[in-house]
Amino acid sequence: MEVIKTVDMVRKIRDKEYLATKDLSKEELIEYFHKKAKTVNDKVLKYIQTKKNNEKNDKKFTIL
Repeated sequence: MEVIKTVDMVRKIRDKEYLATKDLSKEELIEYFHKKAKTVNDKVLKYIQTKKNNEKNDKKFTIL
């Protein structure tokens, strides 16, 4: 069984975000997180669309 080192993972993420944002102004910080949020939202939307398309394709081949 693989052990996931969550504390180490969180620390690395936190440290990376700190280094990326430590010198940003308030406005730049807001823009930074808006861009991050948009990236995540786009990926989630793409995942949902792909899943819906796969479900439609699966239904085409259902034998009743």
